[in-house]
Amino acid sequence: YYADGREIDRPNVILILADDMGLGDVAALNGGLNRTPVLDNLIEEGVLFNQAYSASCVCAPARAALLTGLYPHRTGDVTLNVQRWPQLTRISKSHETVANLFQNNGYETALIGKWHSGEGDDYHPLSRGFDKFYGFKGYQVKGYWEYGFEVGGRATTRKDVYLTDLLTDYSIQFVRENKKTPFFLHLSHFAPHRPLEAPEELVEDYRKQGYDENTALVYAMVEVMDRGIGRLLAELEELGIRDKTLIVFASDNGPDPLTG
Repeated sequence: YYADGREIDRPNVILILADDMGLGDVAALNGGLNRTPVLDNLIEEGVLFNQAYSASCVCAPARAALLTGLYPHRTGDVTLNVQRWPQLTRISKSHETVANLFQNNGYETALIGKWHSGEGDDYHPLSRGFDKFYGFKGYQVKGYWEYGFEVGGRATTRKDVYLTDLLTDYSIQFVRENKKTPFFLHLSHFAPHRPLEAPEELVEDYRKQGYDENTALVYAMVEVMDRGIGRLLAELEELGIRDKTLIVFASDNGPDPLTG
């Protein structure tokens, strides 16, 4: 509240994180090699940080740094193999996350998508500042049409919806449910992380343009994500809250060298 008793009009915040996506995967930055009109428009209308760097070259430490504002080695999360080294692939309980800060200031918080910052109840997203979690651990993804998924603490296996589209659907559901409440949404995409899979018609279109198989797949995966972000922004407009919502887009680290 302000000193005179008026309530502060707090902005909503949506932090969108791609996985293993590089600068060269955005059309506005690669001379138009692929199609990312929504991201291109965000660059045009917003601020592009052209000297920003990831804190790590691999997923978990980079995400831990982003969620805490600390160097990876200070978070306690220094590897990416949560199954082999669970105690070294989690954010220490002594550190708050950005979600904790929003939660403590009256925001509704949600993580939709990938969680790579701790295994077990004490390190679950719902114990690290998020009110809602609709998502998965990275190792649960066999493919973009078959993956483990958790909703309300209940784990299932999904084979009915392309993963990237499902994350968009849940994100739209969350903003609808919280249109009158300040919210922090962390939309943590898996795309374009391996395994490389995308709708065949998109992949074929890029093949016809002469791209090799991996490049065609990555560009198609990024295009699906871009479309989904467009759907989410359109929903914010429809709800009348676009102007009071801060959108931040980043990738956890650069491209996977094994995908070309």
